[in-house]
Amino acid sequence: MSKIILMMPGEPAREVRPDELRKVKALSYNGHKNWTHWNVSLWLHNTEEWYDLMNHAIIMTPNRREAALWVLHNLPEKTPDGARYSFTAVRAAMVGF
Repeated sequence: MSKIILMMPGEPAREVRPDELRKVKALSYNGHKNWTHWNVSLWLHNTEEWYDLMNHAIIMTPNRREAALWVLHNLPEKTPDGARYSFTAVRAAMVGF
């Protein structure tokens, strides 16, 4: 079995097992599925206009699916960082909202 060396910013390099690496990957986007989901959530939760849009959609629609579709319809194609707004990314940003 080959060695897997994990190098994280601010931490010394260390050897990890494959099962441990899966846990690290899950944490590498602050608990989000991937960079796109993390970036979309970041922008939706930290831009007042889009936060209000998401909040309004949740209040005015019967469920999170409809709210996510409504929000998606009212957003630009991509975040300022270049992440594409998608239904799954917007819906994931609404979890726990």
